[in-house]
Amino acid sequence: MVKKLVIVLTVVCLMFVPFFNSIQFSQAQSSPKLSLDPSTVSITDPSKTIELAFKISDVTNLFAWSANITWDTQYLELIKKPVPGDFFADYQTVFQSSVETQTSDLNKGATTGQATANEAMLERGEQSGAGTLAILTFKVLKPVVSTTITVNATNLAKCNPPGAAGAINPSIDPYPVVTYATATVSYIPSDGSPVAHAGSNQTVNQFTSVTLDASQTIPQDVADQTYTWTFTDNETRTLTDKIVNYKFDWPGVIPITLTVTNSKGTSTAIIGITVVSITPPVPVIHIEDSSGQTVNVAAVNQDLLFYNQSYDPYNLSLTGTCYWNFGDGETSTMANVGHRYRAPGTYVVSLTVKNSADLDATATKTIVVGDGVTDVPPNSAESASSSDGASTPDRQTNQDGQRQNTLNIPQVILYPLIFVTVFAIGGAAFWLRKKPNAN
Repeated sequence: MVKKLVIVLTVVCLMFVPFFNSIQFSQAQSSPKLSLDPSTVSITDPSKTIELAFKISDVTNLFAWSANITWDTQYLELIKKPVPGDFFADYQTVFQSSVETQTSDLNKGATTGQATANEAMLERGEQSGAGTLAILTFKVLKPVVSTTITVNATNLAKCNPPGAAGAINPSIDPYPVVTYATATVSYIPSDGSPVAHAGSNQTVNQFTSVTLDASQTIPQDVADQTYTWTFTDNETRTLTDKIVNYKFDWPGVIPITLTVTNSKGTSTAIIGITVVSITPPVPVIHIEDSSGQTVNVAAVNQDLLFYNQSYDPYNLSLTGTCYWNFGDGETSTMANVGHRYRAPGTYVVSLTVKNSADLDATATKTIVVGDGVTDVPPNSAESASSSDGASTPDRQTNQDGQRQNTLNIPQVILYPLIFVTVFAIGGAAFWLRKKPNAN
């Protein structure tokens, strides 16, 4: 019985052999890796160039690639365009590279160099394994404790499948977990002389406290080494310490000089702090009549002059555009403008101005326009009724241009008074003429 059972099990196992052979037991495939070789470079002779190989390993079915290269232009220069490596040595390819940014721009806060490189096969095909994609050649511009070169792969693609001409090449699979590679470069002089390092340019909002850090200065642990930061915002400032903090109130690009001194010599470094204004301008409305008097009460159809006397508290320039709204449906974009009100009423005048930081602000002012008034009513700030109801003197200008006081009598009282006076004088004269002579 046992013998028959063994025979049956053997037959069953043999029947399943083809099935098990058809199953593919895949092993976990490692993802590609990117690197810069060497990854660490230390030099003492700045005349020597640095050559880095941008490499890939454990890649499957690579047809095309592209990458961005970045570095700090304060310390390094890419002395020629990237050139192709040996990864596609057995194939015809198209390799392209360019250097987009090579120099620092303090005014824009830019110290990052940028270059690109890409390569693709001319014919359908794919390459697997490991190799060098590109060669990068740099030179050191000045001493530095540590600066980084980064190559970021922006595309790693395999070939289109047959019949998919013109379609976008799909990404390789598996794709690298880390899509960038870095290398650090240091250049430290051996004579002990200082090399000032003020850090990077910064862009901050107004009223922000900024940390100025000289901890990367070479050498780093010298007892007699001093640090002096000098700059000018609204006045000259001097700060003395390796790491300092300062709150910048005045907007603009502020160059900051770090001076480092020890027994071996002196070194300076300059960075820029771009302070972005968050303070709007101050709009100011000034209204005058044709004689130069400040008014807030006017007559219908009276000529008025509206002056834009706005300013910026931090001396930023005001852009040429301003906007007046006179409250009667009329507007203007002139800085100073004349205007008449056609109907009596109370009008709210508004003025909107903008500074060079693209911040705007609006001011308003109320003006009262009277009906049937031919002369300018007394200015409320200069003329007012007394406690007993009598009119106070209104300031006028004589022919010599000097101010004098005149009594302002309303016409409704003045005209009847003149009529009564003339009638009284005429009547008295007539009575005296008719009166009999006493002799």
